[in-house]
Amino acid sequence: MKLFCRSWDKYRTFYIQGAIFNHMEYLRAILSWPYGIIILLVAGSIVASSSIIILVLRKGFRNVNFFFPLTMASVLIWSAGYLGELLTPEKSVMILLSKIEYIGISLISFGWFMFCAQYTGRVKKITEGKYLYPLLLIPLVTMFLAWTNELHGLIWTHITTVESGPYVILDITYGIWFWIYSAYSYLLLTASTFLLISHAMKGASRARFTTIILAALIPWTGQILYITNLSFYLDFTPVAFSIGGAILLFGIYNYRIFDFLPIARNAVIEQMVEGIIVCDAQNVITDMNPASERIFGISKRDAMGKKAPEVFKDCVELVKLCEDEGAKEKTCEHKGRYYRAKPSTISGHGIVLGKLILIEDVTKQKKAEQKLRESKQRFEDIARSSADWIWEVDREGKYVYVSGKVKRILGYAPKELIGKTPFSLMPKEEGKRIREIFQKIASKKENIVDLENWNVTKDGRKVCFLTNGVPILDEKGNLIGYRGVDKDITERKKAERKITELNETLRLINKIMRHDILNDLQIADSSLELYSEEKNEAFMEKARERIHKSIALIEKMKGLEATISSGKGLKEYHVGEVVNAVVKNYEVNCTVRGDCTVMADEAFYSVIDNLVRNAVVHGKTDKIDITIEGRGNECEIRIADHGRGIPDEIKKKLFEQRFRHGDTAGTGLGLYIVKKTIERYGGSIRVEDNEPVGTVFVITLKQYAGD
Repeated sequence: MKLFCRSWDKYRTFYIQGAIFNHMEYLRAILSWPYGIIILLVAGSIVASSSIIILVLRKGFRNVNFFFPLTMASVLIWSAGYLGELLTPEKSVMILLSKIEYIGISLISFGWFMFCAQYTGRVKKITEGKYLYPLLLIPLVTMFLAWTNELHGLIWTHITTVESGPYVILDITYGIWFWIYSAYSYLLLTASTFLLISHAMKGASRARFTTIILAALIPWTGQILYITNLSFYLDFTPVAFSIGGAILLFGIYNYRIFDFLPIARNAVIEQMVEGIIVCDAQNVITDMNPASERIFGISKRDAMGKKAPEVFKDCVELVKLCEDEGAKEKTCEHKGRYYRAKPSTISGHGIVLGKLILIEDVTKQKKAEQKLRESKQRFEDIARSSADWIWEVDREGKYVYVSGKVKRILGYAPKELIGKTPFSLMPKEEGKRIREIFQKIASKKENIVDLENWNVTKDGRKVCFLTNGVPILDEKGNLIGYRGVDKDITERKKAERKITELNETLRLINKIMRHDILNDLQIADSSLELYSEEKNEAFMEKARERIHKSIALIEKMKGLEATISSGKGLKEYHVGEVVNAVVKNYEVNCTVRGDCTVMADEAFYSVIDNLVRNAVVHGKTDKIDITIEGRGNECEIRIADHGRGIPDEIKKKLFEQRFRHGDTAGTGLGLYIVKKTIERYGGSIRVEDNEPVGTVFVITLKQYAGD
């Protein structure tokens, strides 16, 4: 209150003590041509709004109640305050007048909305409901904040003066509440527009329709110019309202616009990006907004009064939409762009009066949909042509997409795997291992790179996959799943295992050859030493035999190595023939009983030779019994000696590499090589005690079943 009194004192002092006379030069400038037009227009707004109020209240027009005079009164207060603001260059007085203007500014949007609601028959829903007081709250708060702005700065944070021509104008930096009220004001404007359009085409003449639209649009154009500073600091809103008021006054006298409900549009429709087309029941175009003019390249003036097929002959779908009463939403193509047309029936008192068609540009959406379809098609083509199977899982690891190749690889139809996890297709331990790896990778949102995993097919076979995948993230970067590909590398793994076995076999062949040749050379060396002492030709012959045997062994091993490297694998051997060929090289009593055929290679000779020599050299036996017996699918070979036997504690280590024992210990490779060779054939070897003395080596191999 003190602030108001101080401002009023300044105002009174300014005018009473001769300030007007001191500013005659300023007044002369602003009233001179052409600047005085603004003063005349604002003054005209005051006269027009006052006249409308008096006319409406005296004549008692139908469909007009308290809210239209309230709107005009708001215009009057705003215009009067602004006129005073223009007539004074004193900043403090201008601020006081601005506060007075806010009485009208605060109420004008509310009054116009309530007038439109009353004008279209919707006012009871507001006044009888719980909406009236909340709607009125913001104007009242705005009014209060304007008068107390010095305490908080919510309406304006800074005010200075600038010159616009001869005028001294307030340059205002607005506060946050000003923008809140602006949003509220335009929200009410939008709602008012909706109310007017919803009652469109109900018998109003074009003149009445145009009058209401002009009266509604022009004032807001002035306000937009002021807020966007396109009016060079001058507020043309009161001027615009004066024009709007004059148009209304003209409409009242000439078209009796308040005598029934008109059809109208407002500024929001004019500014819409979407096009709006209105046609009557005979498909005659009665209205269209600027957006429609831009879309179809035709002016409203040329389209009005013509039939839709004539106006939109280049857009067949739109014509069908106008002609077909039951038509729904359609997508139209026009000049390389796509538009979605949504029809709404306009009716009154149960009679169809026409259609309102909303035209929305969906070119970007259509192009995006086309790209999506093309991308999906590419993905499906790749999935069909790829030898691998493509998959997608959600954040829980459950399949949401599986390509058709999974049927050939795992035996499952894609729909059988939807909702399952990859881990459920794996052996238990493998599933546990891969789950832990996946969870670790997923927690870091990393790529899955060359992850080998074993799976079980529908018919129970094991297959190995090489898995690669990438994380799928939402717009916030949250993990929503993985997308990737599984490559069947089962054959590759088999080949790798075969190569490993081949390398192991070749190493074993090398050991066998070195071991056997070493034995032969030792015997030859001993024989030559005895020959040098005794000159007995038998020793020389024995040395020659061992040397020839070593040469033959080398030749055999070369052939065996070539056979293994070529991948030809094993072939059938008659065990009896192999045994008889070996034992004839030893001066020992040997009996051979039975026979069967097994799958082996040339190393089988070395196996039998090692076991016979082991019995002779280490077992000190003078007799060997060899039994060959077929038992079902297996062939059992028992090589029994009658030597000194092998202690139990030695039997456990007998087949270990480099294990040696006793005074006749060799290289420690012989029995190790025997075991590895037998295992390569898919068989086994064990050692038992012979009764009453000696040792039995038992070899079990798969018996050859023939072609």
